[in-house]
Amino acid sequence: MPESVPVAAGGVGVLSEGFEADPYRHFARLREHDPVHHEPSIDSWFLSRHADVRRVLTDHDTFSTATLQERAEPVMRAGSSPR
Repeated sequence: MPESVPVAAGGVGVLSEGFEADPYRHFARLREHDPVHHEPSIDSWFLSRHADVRRVLTDHDTFSTATLQERAEPVMRAGSSPR
């Protein structure tokens, strides 16, 4: 992991060392101020409210992992090559 991870709007970088060391102290702030948090350094979204997570996991017409599959395919393919 890079030494310095950019902090997204809202002041919380979910990939930062501070978050990793004590994530629980950030959860209430995320839920209240940034419940659908975008982490620009990896172009990913993090949800912190149960209702939001539930909707994303059950609403397959609206939400998809297609872009994740596209980004992960080269990594997965490289990891499956014989050694």
